[in-house]
Amino acid sequence: MPKLLAYRFKQPLGWVQIPETMGFGWGLQLRLSERSSVTVPVRVQTRDRGWTQFFYAELDCLSEWQVDQLVFNKVLTPSETRDAAAA
Repeated sequence: MPKLLAYRFKQPLGWVQIPETMGFGWGLQLRLSERSSVTVPVRVQTRDRGWTQFFYAELDCLSEWQVDQLVFNKVLTPSETRDAAAA
């Protein structure tokens, strides 16, 4: 299953798991529960004078509860930095 780096307020949050059957463009639909989902923007960042580009999901628009639901449903795998901040 492909992964996409997720940022929230310019800080790396973790990895979004993308099912093989789901594509994405400039928006990515993430499932919060059986009956609800949220669409977040996909951004691109360039480095090395434009030679290196990487895409990431921007989760600034989500509440803490929504982020927790993504983690609970295994859509978002938090990074170690977020785990350490929660402890």
